[in-house]
This record gives sequence, C-alpha cells and structure tokens, in this order.
Amino acid sequence: MEQKNKAVLWQGTPSHYSNLDGYLFWSLSLIAAVVFLNITDLSSAFPKITLPVTIPDGSPSTLSRYLFATSTLSMYLFVKLLILIVPLWKLFSLYITTRNTNYQLTHERLITSTGVLHRIHNELELYRIKDYQIDEPFFQRFFSLGTLVLETSDKSHPRLSLSAIKDPKGIRNVIRERVEILRIQKGVREIDH
Repeated sequence: MEQKNKAVLWQGTPSHYSNLDGYLFWSLSLIAAVVFLNITDLSSAFPKITLPVTIPDGSPSTLSRYLFATSTLSMYLFVKLLILIVPLWKLFSLYITTRNTNYQLTHERLITSTGVLHRIHNELELYRIKDYQIDEPFFQRFFSLGTLVLETSDKSHPRLSLSAIKDPKGIRNVIRERVEILRIQKGVREIDH
C-alpha cells in the first residue's frame, strides 16, 4: 500500500515559454545596452580632477596622477559592467528559477518543489482540492501550455498554481479522478461555510 501511495502518476516542470516575454524584454535590453555602450563615450561622464600632490623633493607626484587615472578608469568600467550585468542577471534568474521548479503527482499528494539555493517542498493532500481553473494565455496556447489553478482547503496554500504545464486539461482530469477516489476512501466531504 505504501509503495502505491508513492508511485508517480505525473511529473513535470513549467515551460520556459512562460517566460517568453521576460526573455524577450531582457534580451532586447541587453542588446540595447551593448549598442549604447558602443556608440557613447561614458568616459566624459567621469571628469578628471587633478589633486595637487607634491612629494618631498617639491615635484608633482606622477604616482598620484596614475592612481587617479586608474580610479577614473575603474569607475568607468564599473558603470559599463553594471549596465551589462543587470539584463544578464535577469535573464539568468528567469531561467534558473523556472528550471528549478518541479511538480510531482502521486496517488495521494501533489508535491511542488521550488528554489535554487533554498529549496521549498510543499505537499498538498489531493482530497483537499475544492475547485479547478485552467488559464491559457494567448502565447502559451501556441505551445499547448496552460496554468492549472487549484483552489484548496489547505491552510498553507489555499490557491496552488501549476504554471505553464503541458496538457493542463489532461492533468486536471487525472487529479479530479484521484480526488474523488480519495474522498470516497477517506470518507471526506467538502463543506463550505
């Protein structure tokens, strides 16, 4: 019996097509940043200020000029890198967040796992599901994707979304069948207040 409860009926992850708008926006931002950095001269934004420094023999210090030029150059490179790093970081975070989200449907539970460094695992008892909703945004429909939204009586997750999954209607039907079977087996009835 315990082995049957742990058998996986369905397993999936969100599709990266769900982030198509984010990927497009941040890719265009990255291209715009590269073009901007190539056609503008940011070095003029960092004026060179000379500080009068003399060394003990009375001559101006060439070392101080070198250090100042280096700090101006460093600030210039820092700003250039910052302009490039922001869109790169956003693209990477969209990808890695989607890549590290997993859904698993067993005979009695729906398990969601999210997070990169800090993983969160949530288990929803299937008999707690009260209602189903399928959301199929325009662009996701081209790829047979949709979001299955589950209304539950679970205190920690009253509304659970399985985002950008393939065949959301088929998954909903599998979940609905298991919910009905489990409610009969456990003698559970849903009562709304």
